[in-house]
Amino acid sequence: MKKTKKIVLVKKNHDQKYVAAILEDVNDKFSLLVEGQQILKESLENKMNDLTRKVETYQKDTESNFQTVFDHLSNIDDELHSRVHGR
Repeated sequence: MKKTKKIVLVKKNHDQKYVAAILEDVNDKFSLLVEGQQILKESLENKMNDLTRKVETYQKDTESNFQTVFDHLSNIDDELHSRVHGR
C-alpha cells in the first residue's frame, strides 16, 4: 500500500509541476499580448493625433482660401456696381 501512495503522490507532484509550467507559459503569452496591445494602442493614438492635426490644418487653409476668394469676388462686385451706377 505504501508504494501505491508514494506513486500517487509522485504522480500528483509531477502533474502539479506540469500544470504550473503550462500556466506560467500561458501567463507569459498573455503578458506579451498585453504589451503588444499597448504598443498598438500608442501607435494608433499617435496616428490619430497626426491625422487630427492634418485635418485641422486643412480646414484652416480651406477657410482661408474661401475667405480670399470671397474678398476677391466682393472687390469685383464692388467694381461692377461702381461702373454700372457710375460712382
